[in-house]
Amino acid sequence: MVLEDEKPIANCKVGGIIITTTFLSASANQVVAEMFGTTPPE
Repeated sequence: MVLEDEKPIANCKVGGIIITTTFLSASANQVVAEMFGTTPPE
């Protein structure tokens, strides 16, 4: 991915941890996974 504007990552630090919705949708916690996954919770 190429960013045209670096403002969104201006405060990121090398070696920092970034939690993405992809990570959250793969969570072992089903409630968390459902909140961020493609299938809405029941």
